[in-house]
Amino acid sequence: MIRKIFILSLFFLLVLLKTYSENFYLDTSDFINYSDSEWLTVRILTNNQYGILKGHKKDSEILSGLRIERECVSIHLETHDHFLRDKYSYLNHGKKKYRYYVPGKGVIMEIIVTPEDIVPIWIPYEMWENANDIASFSLKKWKQFKEIEQYDAIDMELQMNCVKIYDSGIKNIFASSCMSENTRKGRVTYSANNILEKIYYRPGQDYDFIQYDSITPPWVEGKDDYGIGEYLDIEFKWLSDELQILNGFVDFTRMDLYEKNSRVKTVLIESESPKFLEEYQLEDLVKYTVINLPQKTDKIRMTIKDVYPGTKYRDTCLSSILVTNPNVPNYEEMKENILNALIDGYDKSSHYEAMALQRFIRDVSEK
Repeated sequence: MIRKIFILSLFFLLVLLKTYSENFYLDTSDFINYSDSEWLTVRILTNNQYGILKGHKKDSEILSGLRIERECVSIHLETHDHFLRDKYSYLNHGKKKYRYYVPGKGVIMEIIVTPEDIVPIWIPYEMWENANDIASFSLKKWKQFKEIEQYDAIDMELQMNCVKIYDSGIKNIFASSCMSENTRKGRVTYSANNILEKIYYRPGQDYDFIQYDSITPPWVEGKDDYGIGEYLDIEFKWLSDELQILNGFVDFTRMDLYEKNSRVKTVLIESESPKFLEEYQLEDLVKYTVINLPQKTDKIRMTIKDVYPGTKYRDTCLSSILVTNPNVPNYEEMKENILNALIDGYDKSSHYEAMALQRFIRDVSEK
């Protein structure tokens, strides 16, 4: 009886408010990439919780009856040196670990960081030069692996070793300049094409979620100063009026590079067809900044107008750009459907699941 009263009161409250917490992040990548599947997985991130849930897809509805699939953890989301993380660490095999998150509109990437390790994050073995030395990861070997392996392998065993690049929605990209330098691991070019490959899948694995690629470097403009006036010409795969930008040098093996290098503060975005010219400010935070364009277009020029200066380097960096696909389910509609599925799952779940789902429902419906 108490459960039914809670559900009804929450439902009518949401109908009246028609609003959701701004700190409610939803990963809808499973919907887009596996739309033919009967079961779909969703990840939800709030200021207080992070959970991996699964629901049943029926008819034209996205989900029904969301249930806890893998985990549901209580967190305290905080900003730490420009990064979003759980304030509280946890112990695993005697080592302190932190949960970091890179959220955006429709994407959530969780990165587990072990500060005391030489390489603080998990690195796929295909990146290693030496299987006995986890610090020997190689950008060249990783790029070759991504180019050789094919996602459409029929054999499931082959699929387990494949990499699928997340569709950024970008058809072509050209930079007015890019930096190139010699490093301990050879010459590295900070090409604009790198930002198209910063999110990837391992399709054959359990809990097939998008993962952030810390090894592939960002785009770094190639001028000696802060790169004011440098630009990216970007051609979209589809007409869109929205994109998301992950600012700065985001590398979880060396998180200090974000603050040491410069980040973009203001960009000028122009389109020829239709014609518009608008300035936008990017957040100085490791999360995707959503950019709403005045009209739908399939080609823009994005010019650096101002920067957040780095503490050590003038080089200005961008890690990722995603163009919203208008042909997939609307994100706001997905949010509403997810909340309904949470309520449905709460009504059908066990006591433990009900408690966790109730906390999620309260978090996502907070003003």
